[in-house]
Amino acid sequence: MRGRAFPGRAPATTTQENTLSTKDTRQLIRRLRRQGFRVRFGGSGHYRVTGPDGQTITMPSTPSSYRGLRNALAWLRRIGARP
Repeated sequence: MRGRAFPGRAPATTTQENTLSTKDTRQLIRRLRRQGFRVRFGGSGHYRVTGPDGQTITMPSTPSSYRGLRNALAWLRRIGARP
């Protein structure tokens, strides 16, 4: 069990290439708006992204986990975005 808190889970470390930086977030939001998505910043540190068909997701604005970028991109693809 040494080195891992839970068996089968990745360690709780972050790497530069797996996180969504502030610059990456701004670029992603710019691309989404060009595709017709509405992006609003909620006071809780999250973005509310609404697709042209009305589907909404909540996306974190900071890289809090090593899966943050992958999760955000998967959510966006499900509502029709081309990130």
